[in-house]
Amino acid sequence: MKIVIADDEPLVRVSLNSMIQEMETSWEIVGEAAQGEEMLELLAQHQPEVAIVDIRMPKLDGLEAIRRGKAVSPRTRWIILSGFSDFQYAQQALRLGVDEYLLKPVVPDELEKALHSVSIQNREYAYLLNCQFENRLISLIHGLTSPAAEPEDSLLRTGHFQAFVFSFDSPRDARGLEALKCAFIDDLRRSVPHYLVHGLHLAVFTLTGNEYVAAAVWRPERREARQSARSFFHRAEETAIQYRSGELAVTAVLSGECDRCDRFLEHLREIQDCAGFHIVFGMNRTWTFERVRGLAEQDERLKLGRLLLQLASDYRNRLYLNYQHTLEEIRNHLAGQPGLVLTEEMRRHIRDYAKLALDVSLPDGDWGAWIRRLNEWGEQWLRQHADAAEPQDLVDQMLRYIDRHYMKNIGLNQIAGELNVTPSYLSALFHKKTGTTFIKYLTRLRILKAKELLLGTNLQIRQIAEQVGYHSTRYFTRLFVDMVGEYPSDFRKKTRGEEHVGP
Repeated sequence: MKIVIADDEPLVRVSLNSMIQEMETSWEIVGEAAQGEEMLELLAQHQPEVAIVDIRMPKLDGLEAIRRGKAVSPRTRWIILSGFSDFQYAQQALRLGVDEYLLKPVVPDELEKALHSVSIQNREYAYLLNCQFENRLISLIHGLTSPAAEPEDSLLRTGHFQAFVFSFDSPRDARGLEALKCAFIDDLRRSVPHYLVHGLHLAVFTLTGNEYVAAAVWRPERREARQSARSFFHRAEETAIQYRSGELAVTAVLSGECDRCDRFLEHLREIQDCAGFHIVFGMNRTWTFERVRGLAEQDERLKLGRLLLQLASDYRNRLYLNYQHTLEEIRNHLAGQPGLVLTEEMRRHIRDYAKLALDVSLPDGDWGAWIRRLNEWGEQWLRQHADAAEPQDLVDQMLRYIDRHYMKNIGLNQIAGELNVTPSYLSALFHKKTGTTFIKYLTRLRILKAKELLLGTNLQIRQIAEQVGYHSTRYFTRLFVDMVGEYPSDFRKKTRGEEHVGP
């Protein structure tokens, strides 16, 4: 946490500096000022988390310096120092949003207590802002909003972007795999607050059902923000390494650093288009975007990887007929590509994947032997599960689940786990039957419920947002405007007014 000290008395500055240095914390004093104008320059330069300000300074007193400083560094928290126990000063300070008010001479224990209190408040505030930003980024990626709707100085329009894309493979059924993924993602999400600094936002979210994204967006002029993003990515990679085991393979792709949101979205799409590449070229490791983009030229090998990925999905979802159809596609693909060459390393990667995702050991030999073994495995599996019918009416079950739980923090992965199918399969099935994506359907339902509450109750906008599943009123309002074309309050006034118009 960065701190600026502003006091016209050198001995006070030295004393405060000494007290803070002796505290067992990672706090850093980035500048000292003898008067208010110097403090404003330090605020603009360092954007500190905390400013300790004397209420009486020459030229520009502490209260006026804070008024101006809040515009220069809006996320800074304030601790006022005063040699006067004058209640009038305390009142003015509180009206300005000062967090702590300490009397001189400052007692070390009181100063440390105040710094701890401000530090906690600052982290909570930063995390709240980050959650709001994450919601906006998710909406943008899923096509619910556009960068053009953002203010010109929004990080979504001016920031630099980069992300890890994680995919998961496991021998467990859909519910078991979802439990492993949730544990991994929860660990990653818990680390987010530790890396938040001024000028940086972090987000962890799902792309399809099988892929998760850990993204960082930062202001390019903030070197500390970029460094903190690097540290977060290092933590994300370490978390992936910790979870890699015989029960879970975690393959990661680090996108390129993008200076525009549209380029970032294009990187994510290119990574998605290469789904299944890791089956042929190596799973359970970290890849760079440049390397994956180079593999995209090997189209026939990539198609083989996608078919094997689909085969494992059919197996996990207990879709025997689909399994046989996909196996036939693999056979036809290989027959139509007599010149397709797989190195011994690629063959080993495919055998490793088959063992992990299908629980089947492929023999040494040509592709014919592999196809026969996969066919035998499918028939054996069918005999073992002959009494288990393939999933029926999954979309109907999903729609009922959404209708009951739309006001909660639900996701496609969670619902797929409840139904014991893979998220990617459920996502495709849902889109085929409804013609839309899960995110768009859920958003439309929530906005529809919000419109009902706007017309049928006198609840405040904040209360309505919470009742339909949004804990940020600003985010709810943004979505409502994008989908309805007007603010919730205007919709309520206009519609109620029209209902009561008489002859």
